[in-house]
Amino acid sequence: MNNIKIVILAVVFNVLAQCFMRYNGKASQGNSFFLTVASVPAILAIFSYAISFFCMLKAFQTNEISILSPVSGGLSFILLSIFSVLFFNEAITINKAIGMMLITFGIYFINK
Repeated sequence: MNNIKIVILAVVFNVLAQCFMRYNGKASQGNSFFLTVASVPAILAIFSYAISFFCMLKAFQTNEISILSPVSGGLSFILLSIFSVLFFNEAITINKAIGMMLITFGIYFINK
């Protein structure tokens, strides 16, 4: 896969955007829609998604969609699971751990 650094950057910004949205959802409970959308975490999520979008756009120029899409999706899931434990005190169950191992093996075999 070409431009692996760009793909990793896209995944990291995608995961950051989702974390900002999760934080925003918890922090803005009871606020109006406008205050929720205009909050700093929501704006950071929008910018993170934009950066992720442009990185993926660049990655799609030189990579096959049949490889790039599963790899970026799998990496996003794994990284988001790790972030959810570290920053949101969510638990990794045995099913999640097995799923992450299977995704890792799948990413390995897709790139072979």
